[in-house]
Amino acid sequence: MVDEGSDTWNLVQRSNAGVCVPSGDPMPCQSDSELKQEPSGCNYGAKWTRLAQAHHSPEHAAQAMETLLECAIVAHGERK
Repeated sequence: MVDEGSDTWNLVQRSNAGVCVPSGDPMPCQSDSELKQEPSGCNYGAKWTRLAQAHHSPEHAAQAMETLLECAIVAHGERK
């Protein structure tokens, strides 16, 4: 349960790796029962693993840092 529109909500929606239930929802168990009826599409563990590997791996961090440094070098060169 998270606030609708929050960063967490948006991440879960974009990744399709979970079900968002608005905080304060009086019927959160309804989502749970829906998942039990259709468990084949709920392989959320594997989806979160793929998401983490794609966006939070050492390789991804190194690429992001390289891109950031390249942009800083270009911007510094343009100021001269």
